[in-house]
Amino acid sequence: MSAKLALGEKIDFGELSSTIGAMVRVSSRLGLQRRTKDITTPSLAAYLEEKHSKAEAGDIDGDAA
Repeated sequence: MSAKLALGEKIDFGELSSTIGAMVRVSSRLGLQRRTKDITTPSLAAYLEEKHSKAEAGDIDGDAA
């Protein structure tokens, strides 16, 4: 149904609503919860500086453990 909606085709909004409701109920029974996630990104200069600092510290991959 989502594909049809994205393509601009006609869909039954009652059926879509019921489907979404069922998906929400299933996910809540599975224990899935929405969580906020920080998606801010540093400036390019800050990112490069961090990579450079890690490389100087001997962390070849840039991923300090």
